[in-house]
Amino acid sequence: MNIKKITGQVHLWLGLLSGLIVFVISITGCLYAFQAEISDFTQPYRFVEKQNTAFLSPSQLEVIAKKQLPDKHIHSVEYAKSGDKAAVVSFYSFDPEYYYLVYINPYIGEVLKVKDVDKDFFRIVLMGHFYLWLPPAIGQPVVASATLIFVVLMFSGLILWWPKNKGGSQTTFYH
Repeated sequence: MNIKKITGQVHLWLGLLSGLIVFVISITGCLYAFQAEISDFTQPYRFVEKQNTAFLSPSQLEVIAKKQLPDKHIHSVEYAKSGDKAAVVSFYSFDPEYYYLVYINPYIGEVLKVKDVDKDFFRIVLMGHFYLWLPPAIGQPVVASATLIFVVLMFSGLILWWPKNKGGSQTTFYH
């Protein structure tokens, strides 16, 4: 068996094995790349009408947010400089693990949304991209291996494609 035939068989089987995984990684990565644009379009609670009044203080927002999640620990309060976005109060902890965001109108203190980030669409997309929705200890090596196999496929594809006559192309054009 010559080198091109062996390379062709390796290329075929590795492509079949890793193709589906690479496809999922690609689609989820593409979705995640446009997270900001998609979120702006689909999550109107992230925006407020800009007003000519001062923002409520972080301590006032803390009191409002704590009423929504009284047993959780506040991690941060975030304001947007532009004034047309909701203030975001983050609740985060490692043990026990949780991650919530409370969107609040920074001018009047109205709670616009309480979001469990672990159930957010883009968190699910990201877990598919990193781990194929498997436990991280299993999914991360699978994704890493599929990516490595993809690199091998690129080189084996180049070897398969490389013309026998290195002086020119084997393709014949007819007029």
